[in-house]
Amino acid sequence: MKHTINFGFFLIVFILVRFNILLLNEETLILLVFSVFSFLSISKLTPMISNFFEVQQVGIKSNITTSFIKLLDLLKQQQHFLNSSNHWTYELIKLKQHFLEFNLVVLKQQPQVYQEQLSKKLSKKLYFSQRLETQLLKLISLIILDKLKTVLQVQNFCVKTFQLQKFKSTEKMYLREHFKKIY
Repeated sequence: MKHTINFGFFLIVFILVRFNILLLNEETLILLVFSVFSFLSISKLTPMISNFFEVQQVGIKSNITTSFIKLLDLLKQQQHFLNSSNHWTYELIKLKQHFLEFNLVVLKQQPQVYQEQLSKKLSKKLYFSQRLETQLLKLISLIILDKLKTVLQVQNFCVKTFQLQKFKSTEKMYLREHFKKIY
């Protein structure tokens, strides 16, 4: 059908030129060439341009669809975030309540814990002072025994070297008295 239209068009142009209805001067030839070029361009390039625009249309449509899907996903994420942020506030309020209850329990237990710690420290200090007292008693008794030994040695020296009778009788009394003091 296209060939018959093209043939018909050329036939009409030929008849018009032949009977000098259409003059073939420069302007007419340029108009004729431009018209033929436009007609052929439109007829031959229309499918190619149509395909190009269809490809562009499909690409733009897919881009818009993808963008829309991403926008919906983003909106869903934001909605989820808002819902979870509301959940966070509830959880933080619960955490605050638990924290206050825990602090109340700790504060109630604190005097008892402090008293137990203080009693442990006091018992350790008392035990230490008891051990210190025992050690000190041992040390004092050793010092007294050492002094007594030196006194007895001096007294013995006096009895043997100076031959004094007074030292002989008092020696036994002093010895008894010192033993009583130690025990």
